[in-house]
Amino acid sequence: MTKKIGALFLMVSGLLGWSPLATAVNDIARHASNIQQLIQQLGDDQYVQRQRAEKQLLERGAEAFAELQAATSNRDLEIAVRAKYLLTQIKIDWVRESDPPVVRSIMAHYGKLSQANRLAIIGKLSQLEHEQGFGALCRIARFESSDLSARRYAALAILEKGLLPAARVAAAVTKLTKEMGESNGIPVVWIRVYADQLQSRQQVDPRWLTAIDREIALLADKANETSQTQLLTLLNSYLEICD
Repeated sequence: MTKKIGALFLMVSGLLGWSPLATAVNDIARHASNIQQLIQQLGDDQYVQRQRAEKQLLERGAEAFAELQAATSNRDLEIAVRAKYLLTQIKIDWVRESDPPVVRSIMAHYGKLSQANRLAIIGKLSQLEHEQGFGALCRIARFESSDLSARRYAALAILEKGLLPAARVAAAVTKLTKEMGESNGIPVVWIRVYADQLQSRQQVDPRWLTAIDREIALLADKANETSQTQLLTLLNSYLEICD
């Protein structure tokens, strides 16, 4: 009976020219467009308009995180400065109910820790067996704003696990995909390439070389945004996958 109802629903939807998938895609597009409009308003000539946009972006919270990260390099200094400020004000739920108990314990006070202690947390998560820390590490790689190097180290901690046993790949990829969202931040891009690579072992993903080339260029031009250690870790992860 359920299958018949489902088939009827799809048939009626088709006749009416309405598609649930198309509607969802349009909703996502409108959502992203609205956030971009608010970000542009952060540089508005009117103070009241800037404050209104700031308030609305804060209300969006984590939903606006990726766009705000991209806006920190905006040519408009007002937009870039306000975006950086907003990133520090957005409340992130560092602990999920779906996290394993050991991860919930490790991450319990993450948001209140100093930068040094946050790096120590990444170390603890990376030592957990069977990719238990993958979700939290990906979360840090995506949302950390107080210490940008922590985002990179969290991503690299995932990459250092290398190619996993086939029986554990599906669960690992599910954890990573759930946390990555649509972020295009460099650490998350690394994780996305890694997750795709886990599912396609026949050939090495060419995006690894793109990531490495970008990191080499970044080290030469903006050494304060990366380090030799991070570059070497990324390179070593690539070599292990090629092996």
